[in-house]
Amino acid sequence: MLSLRFNAQHALHQITKLIMRANQAIQPVPDPGEIPEPEYQSKQQLAARLGGSSRTVDNLMVRGLPCLKLTGKLVHFPRAAVDNWLSR
Repeated sequence: MLSLRFNAQHALHQITKLIMRANQAIQPVPDPGEIPEPEYQSKQQLAARLGGSSRTVDNLMVRGLPCLKLTGKLVHFPRAAVDNWLSR
């Protein structure tokens, strides 16, 4: 009887340790307001953020808007550099 109780207590202790480790591994889901903005934005995303069209973004690019041209048509905009450029 003593060994049975010891084994049950040991098993309970092991299960408790596993549950505690699992709870530590689970990351809380952030609130939508806490989700970080992406570092780079596409032309469509930037146009939506600025409240304009992709043509507006094209015009800003001609004026020197910072961008990263990945291919002939694919362009991304670094968020911090764009914000800094627009604040001038």
